[in-house]
Amino acid sequence: MDVVTIARQSLRTAWQHRALWLFGFFIAASGGGGGGGGTAPRGSNLSSGALPGWLLPALVVAALLGLAALVMHVVSEGALIAGVQSASQGGTPTVRSGLRAGLAHFGVVFRLKLLALVALVAMAGVVLLPVGLGVAALVPLWAGALGSAVAALALLPAALTGYLVLEVALRVAVLEQQGAVDAVGTATRYLSGRLLDSLQLLVVAFVGQAGVGLLGVLALVPGALVGGLVWLLTHSLLAAGVALAVVAAPLLIPVIGFAGAFRSTVWTTGFLASRAVERG
Repeated sequence: MDVVTIARQSLRTAWQHRALWLFGFFIAASGGGGGGGGTAPRGSNLSSGALPGWLLPALVVAALLGLAALVMHVVSEGALIAGVQSASQGGTPTVRSGLRAGLAHFGVVFRLKLLALVALVAMAGVVLLPVGLGVAALVPLWAGALGSAVAALALLPAALTGYLVLEVALRVAVLEQQGAVDAVGTATRYLSGRLLDSLQLLVVAFVGQAGVGLLGVLALVPGALVGGLVWLLTHSLLAAGVALAVVAAPLLIPVIGFAGAFRSTVWTTGFLASRAVERG
């Protein structure tokens, strides 16, 4: 596998097809949102233990936004994979075609993500169990901490292998129309003898995202300058934060979208290339 060629092709595909950036944003974005709270009113409601009236609506809105982000994450995974395949065949992926493909493969992509989450939680439980026993004073704390460190090191290869299996299984499921369990089996067989190639793709995707991340930092500079100026004029952190967000968001969102699109494109391009070699 020529990873340099795959990296160049992935950059070209991600750059030329801007529709992929929308789906890449939902893949790459962390989705963490913070809410600022004002000063509590001095009435007796809060002191008597009553919850503020805005809390329940805020929780409902947060839950709906979280659900929407989850749905778009799953849709975007399938949309990006199908979009890169279309681009490799000379087509032009669009937002509409991406949404259709993402929704068509929503179920299998969701099941694969769920399987990965269950495996991750199980490994986290194994790692945290010894230190948990130490905190509960069932074993010496130092022994529990040592046991957790040993478990983390022992499970690291399994976690890395699981990540590689997930990346390949997603492409098997979307591009070869296999169910979640069958896709995992096919991905496991696919990685046999291709572990080095897959690790190289992992490095390419990581380095590419890191490079794009530097552009993201640069995109924050104009916003930071404007935010600092607003703070000097108003001495309001809220106003400065709003100014920073307004200026930085139009620059930062495309960068995040491109980073997500590039990462997915690297894996899909590599998978398609290996399958083409198999077919002769």
